[in-house]
Amino acid sequence: MGNYSFHMRYLLTILTLLCLQPLYSQSVQFQIQRTNPCNPTPVIEKETYFIIDTTDGAWTDYSNIDSDVITLPKPGKYIVLRGTEPDIENYTIDLKAGLTIETIHDPKIMLRLPSTLDANFVYETCGKLSEGYQEEFYPDGRIKIRGTFKEGFIKDSVAEYFSNGKRKYQCQYKKKEVLTTRYDSINGKTSIYWSQRGSFMIYHSHSSTVFFPNQTVNWIRSDIKNIITIREYYPDGTLKLKQTKNRRTEYYTNGKPKINYEWRRKTAGSYFDGKRYNFRITTRTYTEAGILLSTETKVDKINSHYKQPEIAYSDKHLK
Repeated sequence: MGNYSFHMRYLLTILTLLCLQPLYSQSVQFQIQRTNPCNPTPVIEKETYFIIDTTDGAWTDYSNIDSDVITLPKPGKYIVLRGTEPDIENYTIDLKAGLTIETIHDPKIMLRLPSTLDANFVYETCGKLSEGYQEEFYPDGRIKIRGTFKEGFIKDSVAEYFSNGKRKYQCQYKKKEVLTTRYDSINGKTSIYWSQRGSFMIYHSHSSTVFFPNQTVNWIRSDIKNIITIREYYPDGTLKLKQTKNRRTEYYTNGKPKINYEWRRKTAGSYFDGKRYNFRITTRTYTEAGILLSTETKVDKINSHYKQPEIAYSDKHLK
C-alpha cells in the first residue's frame, strides 16, 4: 500500500509538471543587435528600453545593462523605444515564446543622446563619438550628411540631405547661439529654430518660425527671458493670433478680433517661496462683424513662477 501511494504521488507530480509546462514555455526574451558600415559583425546593445504593449498601451522600462537579454511576461507585439535615440526610432517587434533576436543596421553617422543628463545630443560615427570632419553618402554616391565635430558635438555646422540631393536639415553653431533650418524635399524651408547655446538642463531663450508649403509664415513663437510672444497667420497671410507680454488676441479670417485677453501680474507668496504670481485677466469676445459680445474680469490665482498666465501657453494647436 505504501508503494502504491508513493507511485501515485510521483505520477501526480509528473502530470502537474506537464500541465504547467506550457505556462513556463511562454517565457519571452528578446535582444537587439546592431551593425554599422564600419563593423558588419552584430554587437549586442547594452541599453535602457521603453517597451509599449500594443494590446493595451501599457509601457515599462527595461534594461539589459547587466544581462544580454530582456525578459518580458508574455508574447505579443511590442513597440521598443531606445532611451538614447532622440529621433524616436521605434521598432515594432512580434515576440514569440523563447528568444527573439532583432538586428538593426545603423547608418555610419547618427544622432544619439548620451547617458549623462548634463549634455546635449551628440553625433556618433560608427558607434563612437564623432570627431573632426565626417561625411556619409547614399548608395548612389550622393551626400547624405556632412559636418565637423568635437567629441560628438557640432563644432561649426552639420547638414543632412534627402536622397535627391536637396538639403533636409542644417545646423550652425556659433559662439553663443545655435541656428537650425529644416527643408522639404524640394528645398523649401519648413522651419527655423534659434536658441542660445547651453545645456538642455538649463533654460535659455529660443524662438521658432514655421512656414506653409508656399513659403509664407505659418507662425512665429519666441520665448525670451520666460516671456512668450506669438504671431500666427492664416494661409492667405491674414493674422490669426497675436500675443505680446500682457495681451493675447485671436482673430477671425476677416481680420476682426474674435477674443482678446489682457492681464496684469501681481506678486504672490512669501519671500522664501521665491517670486510667484497671480494674474488679473480681462476677457473680451466679439462677433465676426466686430461687435463686442461680452466682457469678463477674473483673478487667476495660479500662484505660478511663470511670468504670464496659463492662457499664454495655450498654443498646442501650433505645429
